[in-house]
Amino acid sequence: MLMPFAASGLLSALGDRVSRRCRRMRSGRSRAALVLRLENPDVLRLSLGPTVMAQLVATIARELSRDLNTRDPVRIAGHGIAGHGEFRVMLARMSPRELLRCADIIRDLGQAGVTVSGQRLLPALTGVVIRDLTGDTAEDALFDFGSHVLARSGPGAGGPVAILGYEPALVAPHLPQAPLFSPDWLDLRFHPRLCADTGIIRGAEVEPILRHPELGQIEPQSFVHRLSPDELAELTRAMVRMAVDSLRGWDGAGAGIESLTLRLGDDQIDHPDLADIILWELDRQDMAPARICITFPRGADQIAANGHARHNTERLAAAGCPLELDEFGLGSARVDDLRRYRVRSVRISPAFTDQCDHQPEQQRMILAILALAEHFGLHTVALDVRTAAERSFLTQIGVDHLHGDAISLPLGQREMTRFLAETQRPAPVSLPMRHAG
Repeated sequence: MLMPFAASGLLSALGDRVSRRCRRMRSGRSRAALVLRLENPDVLRLSLGPTVMAQLVATIARELSRDLNTRDPVRIAGHGIAGHGEFRVMLARMSPRELLRCADIIRDLGQAGVTVSGQRLLPALTGVVIRDLTGDTAEDALFDFGSHVLARSGPGAGGPVAILGYEPALVAPHLPQAPLFSPDWLDLRFHPRLCADTGIIRGAEVEPILRHPELGQIEPQSFVHRLSPDELAELTRAMVRMAVDSLRGWDGAGAGIESLTLRLGDDQIDHPDLADIILWELDRQDMAPARICITFPRGADQIAANGHARHNTERLAAAGCPLELDEFGLGSARVDDLRRYRVRSVRISPAFTDQCDHQPEQQRMILAILALAEHFGLHTVALDVRTAAERSFLTQIGVDHLHGDAISLPLGQREMTRFLAETQRPAPVSLPMRHAG
């Protein structure tokens, strides 16, 4: 279903003044920018796989362009084939009534769904239309304001696509004064990874979040694509530094964490200096590259097609950083790619692990993936394991590592330390009491 626009403090502050201005322009036509956000793009990418995710984004863009009959192409914001799930398009000069019809078209798209690779998918979309009240505002200013409104609104929760007006004097007080990114605001979130053989946490997957002084907590899909190349370098450097600091602390506590897996976005893997940044920071802190594993949100074929991504992957592999391959079993990995990138482990998509405890087709697919992985000498990691029954089944059939809600919810650094102290300690042995007499 369509996930429409959620009201926010910013909308409350602007609503009355914008409505009065729009009423005065009711009979006139104005330029407008449409900004749409696909909800939970990272979850979708994990569930569908990068290839199907890219097809979904391209299909939504194509159908938006057709249904809205726009002259300008629908832009996919961000880097990589699927970007970060935000769509931008300039609409023709329209009256308020015509803009409302556009909002209805977007609602109908979400309700009708789109067909991708034989699947009927219902995209959850949150949207805002920004009217140019001055008549000469730059397109990028309209788009950026729309993105800012969506970032402040949080996930969609019900209601129509919002229509707001843009006038510099009106919106400037509500735009953030602080920059979007500073390494001082960075925090890491850890997804504990269970070793199926031992039942012990041997690692964790790491993703960045921001604790912004004005915007609050910002998820990676909402800020990484907005960073400049210099900020991306700072982000990656800070992620490695904080991951190594965490490893040292857990080593000192005897927690038994062998490695941490950095989840990097498309923008980071495409950065020309990514490999140098990671390897320099590891060398500076005297940490073995084998302790930091790298996973990328795309298939091997997409890495091979990008010069910077290919160079970074090959350099990190040659230095000894373990690499995890996404989308294994979905047809994007060739034998040459496994050898070229010295892949150590492969990730089993949630598209296969979901309900695997009682779905025979899911079980057959996972067993085929395990057979392939064993043939190539690769470890396997099951993603997004949600239930105890899925965890039990995957452990029994020979998956090497699991992570997801059935293991633990995502944890901050301090929470992870407490979790390890509680779960890694051996269980006490219960001895029968001997009764006197």
